Amino acid sequence: MNAILILDLDNTILSDKEHPNLLVKRLSLLRTYGKLILATGRNFQNFITNFNWNDISNLIDVGIFSNGGEVVTKYNFERTYFNKLAVHLLIEVLAERKYITVVQKDFKKQYSFDYFLENNIESSNITRFKILDKKFYEDYELQTLISSLEIQACYSPDGIISLFPAGVNKGLKVKNFIKDTKNTKILAFGDGNNDLSMKVITNANYVRTKDRGNDTFNFLLNQIRRLVNE
Repeated sequence: MNAILILDLDNTILSDKEHPNLLVKRLSLLRTYGKLILATGRNFQNFITNFNWNDISNLIDVGIFSNGGEVVTKYNFERTYFNKLAVHLLIEVLAERKYITVVQKDFKKQYSFDYFLENNIESSNITRFKILDKKFYEDYELQTLISSLEIQACYSPDGIISLFPAGVNKGLKVKNFIKDTKNTKILAFGDGNNDLSMKVITNANYVRTKDRGNDTFNFLLNQIRRLVNE
């Protein structure tokens, strides 16, 4: 089947309550419909801690992790960092406001750790800021700063705001791996606001998913079957 499937993970392939071991079986089935690009907000360390990467790496063509901040192929691992100016300005403003913030920093090639924000934190190798304070939503000055630095902001249903470096989102990263779309059906699926960036992919059919419990995967599979046969 000449198709490319771009797939979010949570509430798209798996519901929140389903066992992680189901992922390999489901990806194996999805693989019969075409090439697979997995695009998730989870960082790579979280993913390999919870899922069988050895098997999954043989089923997907590209892994997009941390909302596009980490890209994994069979031959390469790429991570995008904040530049030092952006880090300096963000830390200064966030510390001044005393917002509860977690900073995700690189430790080794495929590993990262979360640190609570401190004024003296080392500014290199930072991949994500997570603001846990909902006062951010009324802080238009900070939102303007983020926009001026072209930082990507993602809002989760639980109120957490994740900030990613400029140019980091699922859609932009996926586009790098889709070159010749002639005679190829491109199908993108995701449930969150961070998945909407996949609409920028030329000729892609985007379908919004959601947690349907045990029917989450069945909904995805039925949509794929419908679209590939159109």
